[in-house]
Amino acid sequence: MKNAKKLLALGCVGCLAYVLATNEALQEKLFNGKYEDQFLKVVELARLAGDVCMWPVHYVKAILP
Repeated sequence: MKNAKKLLALGCVGCLAYVLATNEALQEKLFNGKYEDQFLKVVELARLAGDVCMWPVHYVKAILP
């Protein structure tokens, strides 16, 4: 049961990070030259986490007529 709770919490955090990473207004506020590399790394990881969390949904959509 503890593992299920941890997995659910990780999934929620990943989805939240994905939503924040795809928000254009937030990206403009956080983006500056000093932390550009770190910011882009976090955005890339958040998008990857979102894609990993959403692959079952995309798979089911692809196989349904």
